[in-house]
Amino acid sequence: MNPYDELRGLAKTVNCPCGYSCLKKGYCCSAVSERVIDGRIVAIQAGKKSHEVNCGYYIDFGGGCYCSCPLHVEMVRRGLLKCPPDNKAVKEDGSQTDNDEDATP
Repeated sequence: MNPYDELRGLAKTVNCPCGYSCLKKGYCCSAVSERVIDGRIVAIQAGKKSHEVNCGYYIDFGGGCYCSCPLHVEMVRRGLLKCPPDNKAVKEDGSQTDNDEDATP
């Protein structure tokens, strides 16, 4: 069974402005996921400035950037995200989140 298949049910509960690119492409935009915090949010290194991010799950707080998308949190927890192919700023072995402008429906 594909590890992404069992997450499709969770995806139905998420209002995703990125077209579910994490499930379709294996990555979300240009941010590096660092770690899951308290099982609810992911600490990220954003690849965009906060005013450029169009996502209700994005949190800019206390000098840090976070993602509260339940699908993203679960994918990071399971180690399923990979780097976008065109992102030079993202760590080679890191995962990412943010907003995916080239997401396909």
